[in-house]
Amino acid sequence: MINANTSVEEALKVGEKKCNGCIHCCSFGSAYVLKEEIPELAKNLKISEDKLINEYLEPFELFNTKHFRFKQLRKDLPYGKCIFLEKKGCKIHNIRPLHCRIATCDENGEEINNWFRIKFFLNLEDKESVRQYKEYLQFGKTIPGVKL
Repeated sequence: MINANTSVEEALKVGEKKCNGCIHCCSFGSAYVLKEEIPELAKNLKISEDKLINEYLEPFELFNTKHFRFKQLRKDLPYGKCIFLEKKGCKIHNIRPLHCRIATCDENGEEINNWFRIKFFLNLEDKESVRQYKEYLQFGKTIPGVKL
């Protein structure tokens, strides 16, 4: 069971073994990219960090915390497919960031995504972040162990 104390290693065990490569997640959205993942992604793609940010990423803010996500190729919709999704699958599958590796479409998908948001977007030291998270809880779900 995923909870607020679940480690990154445990989350990876849940997510990585469950992905069946159906590309559903990537067809209707894209993954979050943490700032600290940008240098390694750029290096593996053999492009500059600036080029990665400007051409492949878009800023994303949640709970008063800013990270990035892969750009989505939208066609008059608020969502679209991930910029790295090709007909055969993910163009960067071997170097994908943490959120790509743990996010799944299975029964754990909602829990693991909530864990990621809590772990990397919720900042308990920031009153505005906590306020926004409390507002989110009026409609969204949480995981066990979150203490505000």
